[in-house]
Amino acid sequence: MKTLRKKLLFIGFFILLVYSTTAFAQADTEVIISDTDNLTGGYFILYRREISYFDTNVTVVLNSSEPIEFGVCDDGDLEDWNEGGDYPIWYYNSEDVFTRTMHFILDDGDYNFCLLNWGVNTANYTLTVTITYDIANTPTSSIFSGSIIWYIIIIVVIIVALMGIFRFMRSRRRKTQQQYSQASQYDSRQIYTPYQSSTYEQPSYASQTPTPLKPLETKVCQNCGADMEGDAVFCTNCGSKI
Repeated sequence: MKTLRKKLLFIGFFILLVYSTTAFAQADTEVIISDTDNLTGGYFILYRREISYFDTNVTVVLNSSEPIEFGVCDDGDLEDWNEGGDYPIWYYNSEDVFTRTMHFILDDGDYNFCLLNWGVNTANYTLTVTITYDIANTPTSSIFSGSIIWYIIIIVVIIVALMGIFRFMRSRRRKTQQQYSQASQYDSRQIYTPYQSSTYEQPSYASQTPTPLKPLETKVCQNCGADMEGDAVFCTNCGSKI
C-alpha cells in the first residue's frame, strides 16, 4: 500500500512538473501573412500556411476598398471547389469585409487563407495574419495540452485525497481500539476484585462479658414454711392457699 501511494504521488508530481513547464512557457507571436495587393472581381487568392501548434490563436486584420470574403479551409479545398468539387468547409469565414479584425483558434495542420471577390470591381486590400502559440503545444506534447491535463490532475488529487482520508480514518480507528482496550483492562481490574466477606465479626466467647441474670421473686408458705416462686397461688408442699 505504501509503495502504491509513493508511485501515485510520484506520477502526480511528474505530471504537475510537466504541466507547469508547459503552462508557464512564454507564448510566441509570428506574422505568417503580410500582403498588400489588389483582387479583381470574380477572382480569389489563397495563401498556403502550415500551423505546427495546437490551440494557436489567429488574428486577422483585413482592410479592403471593396467588400470581399475571407475564409480559412483545409489546403486544396478551395481549388477542388473551383474545379467542380464540393464547396469548402470553412474553419472561419466572414463575408462582405471592408475593415475588420478577426480572432479564432486553429490546431496544427495545413491551411488555405483565402480572399474571394464576388463583385465586379477590383478590391485593393491589405491583409495581415498573426499567430500566437505556445511552444509546448506541439503534437508530441498533445497529451499535456488543453483540458486533458486538468482531468489528470483532478484524478490524481482525488486519489491522493481519498488515500489520505482512508489513512486518517484507519489511524483514528486504531487509536479508538487502543483506548477501548485500555478501558477494558481497567474495568476488568474493577470487576474481578477478590470477594470481600462481611465486615461484622462474631466475637469469641472469651471476649464476651457475662451479664448476671436478674433473680426471680420468691414467696414463703405461712403454713409449712416452704419456698416457692413469686407467682404461686397455692403452696406446692402442703397445698395451702398463700
